Amino acid sequence: MAQHQDDQAETFLLAALRGSGVRGLAGMPFRRDAQGVSLVRPWLAVRRAVIEAAAHANNLPWCEDPTNSDIALDRNRLRHQVLPTLRERWPTVDEALAGSAAHASEADTLLTEYAQAELMTLGGCRHSIDATALGHARAPANGCWCVPSASSRAYQRRHKSA
Repeated sequence: MAQHQDDQAETFLLAALRGSGVRGLAGMPFRRDAQGVSLVRPWLAVRRAVIEAAAHANNLPWCEDPTNSDIALDRNRLRHQVLPTLRERWPTVDEALAGSAAHASEADTLLTEYAQAELMTLGGCRHSIDATALGHARAPANGCWCVPSASSRAYQRRHKSA
């Protein structure tokens, strides 16, 4: 895939502006497996300028998606107006934002593991959660971290009276 560090910085900043939680702030994963296919983004730690310079130095063709210049789109406005201004003051802003995305990804992994462990204590059924037990869960905010890991359609909401 063609995503690079500048894209990751944009993704993090867009997520922050939307008020995303750690999952959104985590940005794009380096690797994601879905339906037996691995999606790998090998350039996430590399600045776009480095990739573009290497392409030109090796006489490789470089092409741009024409929609990337449309500043009516939020990502493009960040790319062409906001981030250049930030780079003037903070030259390593892309690395910093991508680093924050990596920290958020680590936090999301830990929270997901915690939620999965907590979920197993809520009734012991693979496809349902005891709503009463969820209300007494040890997780922060009465089990709010359990809900994302149980958000699959396989889980059904079922209330058991005490």
